[in-house]
Amino acid sequence: MRTVAAHVEIRRLTTAAAVKPLEGLQREVWAMDDWREVVPVHQLLTAALHGGILLGAYVDGNLVGFSYAFAGLEAGESVLCSHMLGVLPDYRRLHLGERLKWEQRRAALEQGTALVSWTYDPLETGNGALNLRRLGAVSHTYSENLYGTMDDGLNAGLPTDRLTVEWHLRSRRVTDRAAGQVPDHTAAAAAAGALSRPQRRDDGLLAPGADPLPPEPAQPAGYKLILPRPFQAVKLADAGLAQAWRLHVRQACQQCFAAGYWLTGIAWTADGAGAQYLFTLPDPAEEAEGRAR
Repeated sequence: MRTVAAHVEIRRLTTAAAVKPLEGLQREVWAMDDWREVVPVHQLLTAALHGGILLGAYVDGNLVGFSYAFAGLEAGESVLCSHMLGVLPDYRRLHLGERLKWEQRRAALEQGTALVSWTYDPLETGNGALNLRRLGAVSHTYSENLYGTMDDGLNAGLPTDRLTVEWHLRSRRVTDRAAGQVPDHTAAAAAAGALSRPQRRDDGLLAPGADPLPPEPAQPAGYKLILPRPFQAVKLADAGLAQAWRLHVRQACQQCFAAGYWLTGIAWTADGAGAQYLFTLPDPAEEAEGRAR
């Protein structure tokens, strides 16, 4: 696994020659056996030339990661829809995903866009750590089976439930992180109420246990939801357990959002085998920012 790079460069991709390698890169990152799963070069390039932002991450001159976002509208206001972010496995310890996102922010602000939105699988807690902790995005929207059946190596076998995250590029939450002030959510998670209490099975895997408890609206410390990590290992070991986690997390997120909580943080459990999602009530200014478009 690559941990030291002689030279890392993030480039904006605006020509067919530069974009073409992304087709093969997608197949490798998401283990796509079927070419029909790939976003083709003509679509990527068209979006990039008409308000989208397409970035490539290069290590020693070799393309090893990318991000793809296209221009969109939400409630009549401009939003950048960040649809794909992928880095080859051997290069993920270089934090290229984070570097791609901060360059995306710079480019979005330069063109006058202050909100970026994207989705991610809530069971992929590594993505959750990037989105919530490192970038300062928040979520209050959960979609069941959003993309229908997907057959790539990462998504096959489960409903494609997704959290929608909002990245308010000029918010204090984001500008603090851009300045290097990344919070540790461990203490906040310890103070939060538990939505459920997972159990360790004899084979070492974490099981969700009872259905999550409905949150009370007046819990100032918020609530935490414990999930297993890494989830792909759970999925490979026990498909039934993976499905149980999907339904458990779905119910917990939907209950929290319905009660007015937002997903705002993440911390690892003491043994490192689990992740703790942190749901908190937004302050009025933050809530107004989240509703404004």
